[in-house]
Amino acid sequence: MDLIDQYMLVAEQNNGDLDELREDIISALELRLIALREEMNND
Repeated sequence: MDLIDQYMLVAEQNNGDLDELREDIISALELRLIALREEMNND
């Protein structure tokens, strides 16, 4: 089970809003991607 599956499972168990959770995960991944790109450009 990967990290996103774990987040989804916790959200389901807590009756969370899966759409909101997906948006949060995507936002976090986008921010990480931007940081990695900047890091690569600095090398």
